[in-house]
Amino acid sequence: MLIDQGIKLVIKFFFFDKYFEIIPKFLSFNPIINTDGSWLNARFGLGVGFSALIILNGIALVLFIELYRYYLSKGNKDFWSDMSFLFIMAGALCSFIDKVFYGGSLDFIGISNLFIADIKDMYINLGILFFIMLIYTKGY
Repeated sequence: MLIDQGIKLVIKFFFFDKYFEIIPKFLSFNPIINTDGSWLNARFGLGVGFSALIILNGIALVLFIELYRYYLSKGNKDFWSDMSFLFIMAGALCSFIDKVFYGGSLDFIGISNLFIADIKDMYINLGILFFIMLIYTKGY
């Protein structure tokens, strides 16, 4: 979380008006404030209100904690579940902080013309990857 929030503070104060391509036509540094609250909301114009997104984010945090506690209470403890929980929680907490304190997310990693992401999005995607690895290694 500190990495995500720290990088955002540096970008906000020193590099917010900068743009450059890292890999031409594929990867760029392109800081914006996403006030739509979520990629899905922005991409598809869902119109979900910011207050509702904050509430959903809070519910998701509690739900992740309780699901993980339940999983552990059943005698399950392994690397993939721990990593999945840590990365998804870090991403969800960063998202919650962005919404509550900044009124949006400072996204800065441009992927082609598809979307602009940030480190929290990578945390969440890594958490999902670790969850898939958990399912695979457990044979579900």
